[in-house]
Amino acid sequence: MSDRQRDDADQGVAIEADGRRVLLKWHKLRRAASEPPFAIANLPAGLALGASMEIDVRLIADGNWICLHDDVLDEETDGKGPVAELDTTAARRLHIAGASYPPP
Repeated sequence: MSDRQRDDADQGVAIEADGRRVLLKWHKLRRAASEPPFAIANLPAGLALGASMEIDVRLIADGNWICLHDDVLDEETDGKGPVAELDTTAARRLHIAGASYPPP
């Protein structure tokens, strides 16, 4: 494995498998499954590394958008119920499950 390939694997960008380079997607903007989802600091880091990143946005009740994968709050946040029924004020009080920050 070259130094670049090793660096890519360490950064969660790609891995080598059977002589082929496999690009990885940062699902829910995570470079590793152990990270909480949608850590906004991963966005500029991923862009700098050339990572493929998944960013899901959902429309909320007052016409604004929130970055969440699911259409319900229950598993990804400390909230309950449908994302579509949320307003911006309530969204600012949420925290990502297992983290101390709100959904972007």
